[in-house]
Amino acid sequence: YDILMEKVVQLLRRSQPNADETSIREMVQFLAIISEGSIVLYGTRRERAVPFERVVELAIAVLGTLAPELQIPVDASKVTLPD
Repeated sequence: YDILMEKVVQLLRRSQPNADETSIREMVQFLAIISEGSIVLYGTRRERAVPFERVVELAIAVLGTLAPELQIPVDASKVTLPD
């Protein structure tokens, strides 16, 4: 995970050179936690008390707070878990 997250940090730093590096690292770490947790919860059963699409919307909102300079418009309905 550390190597993959570092690669993501470097890609974001190159694409957003004015972004704060600490914010980038926090966002990447948080995104890794969200993505791994979503696989555990939604990978075994698609229907939960909170729809996956809503979780994606919440994650986007939180990440936008952590690093607003990195916020990229994402259509939550197009984000899917692997089969």
